[in-house]
Amino acid sequence: MDDLRYAHLAQMFQRGWVSPGPGAWDDLLTEDVELVQPLVPTTRGRKAWDAQIQDVLELVPDLTGTVQNWSGHGNTMFIELTLAGTLGGKPVSWNLVDVLTLSGERVSRRVSYFDSAPLGLAILRRPRAWRPAWRAGLARSVRRAPAAVLERSGVRDRSSV
Repeated sequence: MDDLRYAHLAQMFQRGWVSPGPGAWDDLLTEDVELVQPLVPTTRGRKAWDAQIQDVLELVPDLTGTVQNWSGHGNTMFIELTLAGTLGGKPVSWNLVDVLTLSGERVSRRVSYFDSAPLGLAILRRPRAWRPAWRAGLARSVRRAPAAVLERSGVRDRSSV
């Protein structure tokens, strides 16, 4: 029975990523869902998530996601996902794993795990992405990046980030 539940939730998750935007996951997320991810602040609530996904879509306007795999046990579900789109005029993609805490048929908490360095470096190397990244709150994360990461990307002066 749980496998059917997990399969249904994975399908709902995938549907949101086919055409992401505000409201795309309303049937999946609890009203007070907690969303934790690299690069941007933790978000609580569907309305806050809607605002955050809108910012992300300004950065990567054609962003979509493809569920690669999923698994679940009890009230925890794991979804492997590939996100892809255009960042600063060039293609970008990254893989991640979302760990979902379930409350019945809805997600009450999502923690996303991915290596944010390649995405951060792509943003730094693409000036057209800087303004949308700033609006999305990603600049705070870049300003905290280790000096070696910034230096590899060609940034010598942290104040210019």
